[in-house]
Amino acid sequence: MFAESFSEFCARDDLPNFDFIGMHGIWSWISDENRVLIADFIRRKLNDGGVVYMSYNTQPGWAAMLPVRELMNCHFQASARLNAHSGVPAETQARTHIAAALDFVKTVVATQPGYAVVNPQLDERVDALCKENTHYLAHEYFNRDWQPMTFSQVTSSLAASGLTYDCSADYRDHVDEINLNPAQCALLALPRASVLLTVRGALGEATLPESSYGPILDALASHQPARLAVIENSVRGVGITFPFIVKAVTLLAGAGVLLNVQDEAHVDLARPSSDRLNAAICEQALQHGDVQFLVSPVSGSGVFIPRVPQLFLLARRRHLREPTQWAEFAEAALHTSPTPAHAMEGVSVSSLNTRSDLIAKANRFAEIHLPILKALGIA
Repeated sequence: MFAESFSEFCARDDLPNFDFIGMHGIWSWISDENRVLIADFIRRKLNDGGVVYMSYNTQPGWAAMLPVRELMNCHFQASARLNAHSGVPAETQARTHIAAALDFVKTVVATQPGYAVVNPQLDERVDALCKENTHYLAHEYFNRDWQPMTFSQVTSSLAASGLTYDCSADYRDHVDEINLNPAQCALLALPRASVLLTVRGALGEATLPESSYGPILDALASHQPARLAVIENSVRGVGITFPFIVKAVTLLAGAGVLLNVQDEAHVDLARPSSDRLNAAICEQALQHGDVQFLVSPVSGSGVFIPRVPQLFLLARRRHLREPTQWAEFAEAALHTSPTPAHAMEGVSVSSLNTRSDLIAKANRFAEIHLPILKALGIA
């Protein structure tokens, strides 16, 4: 990890060429100048056949939030100017100004202005913002640069770097049945020369049939790695075909139910460093819950694990063996240093995690989650 500006990092001459370059939470939140620097870095440093992963806020999905962000940011900037010489630490001021901006926007939306009327989902989205951690909000909405882009803008800006679009990183996006209605599927099935536009949107939740997905999940119930051929042999007797297995595994992996697995050599190579990183993150959970992911050497990816389960894992690292002991350990940490995630709602973390609640969570963790985390090399 390097604390350098993009201009400094991209100009370094001691970096190797890369097979993979990842950008998460970057492209939409930096200036045009920095995007040019990154595009040039990719052109120079990505190996032939290399892969770039990038996430960004795309249009038209973020169109409705543009005025909301502008309103929040203007309120934030005005508050910052009024309190510029208050003597209050900058981080404390930022949290206060963010909370005030959210309250202001929530009040405005509650009056049902015309924009909220024609965008009925704004109420829900603003309510969701008020529950987010201020560190996330500061980066997502209150930094200097924020520019949601269309897909075509992003592809054109990276074309000179030698990049072409490959696919979505979310497996669920590749299953048309849960994203496109029949008319959209028919449009995409036309000859390519006849297609004037494409539509890519979600239809909402889809129910996966137990009769087809149940046997596949049963074949994976041991939490051990299994090749597609092994799954095929397990479900052949109930008439599930291999193409369906591929689609089902794709959907389940996209939903986070399944994870890809590295080969044993890479797992062994990653295990020492991932164990050290997970230990450090769990130690930080004594003070806060800002980092809610641990790394699996088996999958080579991050796994969502909130603060309380991290404290349970830390208790196990400190040789506390019983779930009741884990709950007592977590309770002491939460009372000593409660996380501010619910501060804007006026809800204390202590009230959400009573002794009985934590014991119930610890028992459920031991019964359901711990075997999975052991299989992932996290516990």
